[in-house]
Amino acid sequence: GVLLFSEPIWNTSDISVNPEGGNIALGTASVLIEVTLSGFASIYFEKVIKTDPEQLGIWERNYQLAFGSMPVYVLFMLYE
Repeated sequence: GVLLFSEPIWNTSDISVNPEGGNIALGTASVLIEVTLSGFASIYFEKVIKTDPEQLGIWERNYQLAFGSMPVYVLFMLYE
């Protein structure tokens, strides 16, 4: 989805011109890495859900992950 959203920059008549200083190769590589890591994270999350000895449901695990990530986001907000 992200790669397709970025596709209009490829339809330029002069391919040597980068729109607003962008780097097409770096952007494409970044998106591919993001998609790969997201896939691994989804697979790992499913493995954790299925092999959980406490048998927490998907909602309980999502809340656990959300509340666990809140301190990181608060630190980012305070930093800015």
